[in-house]
Amino acid sequence: MHQFINKPLFLFLSCSFLGLSQAKEAPRANGYLSELAYEVASEVDLAEYRLSPSQKQEIARNLNDILRSLDGRGRPPREQTRLVCVSRDDDGRAPYMIGVKEDLVTIKKVSKTVIQDKEDCEQIVEKARLARMGTLVCGTRDNDGRSPFILLLLDTKNAVARSLAYSATSSKEQCLAQLNDAVIYRESFGFCGSRDNDGRAPWSIVLVDKDGQTRKGNDTYSSYEECANNI
Repeated sequence: MHQFINKPLFLFLSCSFLGLSQAKEAPRANGYLSELAYEVASEVDLAEYRLSPSQKQEIARNLNDILRSLDGRGRPPREQTRLVCVSRDDDGRAPYMIGVKEDLVTIKKVSKTVIQDKEDCEQIVEKARLARMGTLVCGTRDNDGRSPFILLLLDTKNAVARSLAYSATSSKEQCLAQLNDAVIYRESFGFCGSRDNDGRAPWSIVLVDKDGQTRKGNDTYSSYEECANNI
């Protein structure tokens, strides 16, 4: 297994199975396990595309064992809540929306996530990224499935989406690049956004805090590539 994902998994497994109460060192502050779990989630988000199927299965088994130790039941290796594409009008035709699949028959449609083409919707769902304050995906500014595209922060529990300021781009491809280049930290994340929110230069680094509030940096860049290289 790759070294960059093995270390946090080892730490998380050790803490879960041995129990912090039995450790000889002084107890850590409340929230330590939550922070460690988030670190694991971040590492998986960064490394998943590099892992082989057997490595993914091994990690899924380990994480399922952790869940079983916490609630006595465990869960299936696949996520019980995941993003899917569904027909907006429930007729199997375009346009489509992002939905949250809660079980085999229950899907909640997420507001403000209309996408015209099913293939585009599936690509957007596939490229979703996890941050502490929600799930990041690409969407359309006017909720019509057409350009301009923007970054959306999804609250999958309540099936709602909020748009992020300064994230407008001229195409789905540019939005996906913006999402891929975003840097996710423990309490925040940063991306390169259009300073005037029109999908054009100049570009600025935008920070989104744990409450989902955006703050634009003072420096500006003449090209998106220059901005992305400075995150």
